[in-house]
Amino acid sequence: MTEAAFETLLCHRVRIKRPTVALDGVLSPADAEYVATTAGELEARVSPATAQAERGVLGQAAQATHFMYVAPTELGPNYRVEQVGLKTELASAAEAGATVVRVSDAGELRPGDLIELQDSGEAQQRVVVEVKAEELTIEPALAAALGAGSDVTQLRAYRVLTVEDEAGAGHHMRALLEELPE
Repeated sequence: MTEAAFETLLCHRVRIKRPTVALDGVLSPADAEYVATTAGELEARVSPATAQAERGVLGQAAQATHFMYVAPTELGPNYRVEQVGLKTELASAAEAGATVVRVSDAGELRPGDLIELQDSGEAQQRVVVEVKAEELTIEPALAAALGAGSDVTQLRAYRVLTVEDEAGAGHHMRALLEELPE
């Protein structure tokens, strides 16, 4: 496949995060935290897993719900991939502790969707519980206040099961993914 043909396949935006695990006071591993491997988003293609797509990938095919093609980047088993969907913003400010937020465009947001809310501070990921017009009920409650105009991004999260350099010579990578529950 030529480079130009490969680039036409890349129709989604993703963020890739590497797991990091710290040790607690008794040297037991704590829960993994995920750190971005690149600044911003990458172009990729994320599609439902099929027998054809799984051919050639050893091991994890039975668990796979999706596969992803991406240009060579830092990516390995147990990394987290977040597929970026709808992008909107808060229509009005939301206080810390809020479980209802108003957005400019609820578009395709549905109950069960994972969203990320962020202004200049740390991003807060929440699950949409209910959608009424442009009003979203979320859980858990916001940890910090957010101003009107703060970014709201729909995400679909996956765990990387396995990765291969499909075309060889670093042309592109194929990964089998398992969709994570919200």
